[in-house]
Amino acid sequence: MARSEYQRLTRSRSRRFFSPAMRSRISLGLGSMQIILDKGEREDWLSSNFIVCFFVLMLVGLIAGIIWELREKNPVVDLRMMKNRNFALATVAMFFLGFVLYASTVLIPQMLQELLGYTAQLSGMALSPGGAVIMCMMPVVGLLVSRVDTRILVTFGCLVSSTALFVMAGWDLQLDYRHAVTARMLQSFGLAFLCIAINVAAFAYVPRDKMNMGTGIINLARNIGASVGIATVTTMLQRRTQVHQSQLMEHVNGLSAAYHNMLAGTQTRLVSAGSGLAQAGAQAHGMVYNVVQRQAVMLAFIDNFKMLGVVFLAVIPVLLMLKRPKSAAGNVPVH
Repeated sequence: MARSEYQRLTRSRSRRFFSPAMRSRISLGLGSMQIILDKGEREDWLSSNFIVCFFVLMLVGLIAGIIWELREKNPVVDLRMMKNRNFALATVAMFFLGFVLYASTVLIPQMLQELLGYTAQLSGMALSPGGAVIMCMMPVVGLLVSRVDTRILVTFGCLVSSTALFVMAGWDLQLDYRHAVTARMLQSFGLAFLCIAINVAAFAYVPRDKMNMGTGIINLARNIGASVGIATVTTMLQRRTQVHQSQLMEHVNGLSAAYHNMLAGTQTRLVSAGSGLAQAGAQAHGMVYNVVQRQAVMLAFIDNFKMLGVVFLAVIPVLLMLKRPKSAAGNVPVH
């Protein structure tokens, strides 16, 4: 083939694969989705015309992009790979892995700083041992995937991670640093079994020439799961706080003996500390309200941890439908 002819074909393929129309559709859909997830809570989701507008743009962009990709013989994102059962199930699992991992990574330091007064550095240090656990376990899991059924590994990982999240759901305002670190390390121990095992199961039946494309799809699923997870827990945190605060305030009334005793005791201590009687009364009411508010926020965090634990448990039946890799996937791309 003449060099000029080869260059002409190469340019033609490049234009077809990376046409501005295709790029604009995918960018419109994913970009609008990200805006919705980032701004949704502040704009009250679909109650806002701003969010509704981007929701429509997201649907148009994603649907048009999917149709475009399915019609192309050589698509940039080969959605036909989803016909492979292992790959499709692993992609779903990776979505939920990103959902839980990033959502919990946001919740834990936020709770430590907002309710327990940790600095940003100290709350970050509470997460750091979890990362060390994952790094130490990666070589071990890499050896296990060639000897143990990946379905067993991912089920074990989900159970351990879910258990850690339910442990976090048992936290209270008296939580100490050691227990926070221990629970995060337990969660990370379970996550280490998921990352490699899911990737191995995903690419076990994928042709070698499709592996790079498959890696991109799985990474996209994980990133979208992360965005959806963060948006979900942020919204749930705000709304469950309001629910719990409303429920707790039902017990803060003139008919509650416990409320009167707490108010009187707090007022007495403030007066003995030098406050005037009227000022001490106002301060006591404010302190009681602050206690109720902190407890409501803590209960909202607990609800989030429970929800994330249930998500991991719900993923287990999906993962059990994976087919066992026919051979050790030593060359599987893991990201």
